[in-house]
Amino acid sequence: MFIDYVTLLLINMVCGLFVLAHFAFYGLDAPQGEPRRWWTAFGVTGLVALVGGFHMVFTWPLPGP
Repeated sequence: MFIDYVTLLLINMVCGLFVLAHFAFYGLDAPQGEPRRWWTAFGVTGLVALVGGFHMVFTWPLPGP
């Protein structure tokens, strides 16, 4: 079974960039210790990118049509 991770990784990248932009506007001005609540959003997007990218490394020669 062929699984295409390109769409998943592109959507993940867009979500990660939205989280980064939201953090840049609202999270940097927060009081000390408050930015720690952002680790879950960055961690989830990083984990999806890591797992998807790791699987793609070993299956990269995409099968022909």
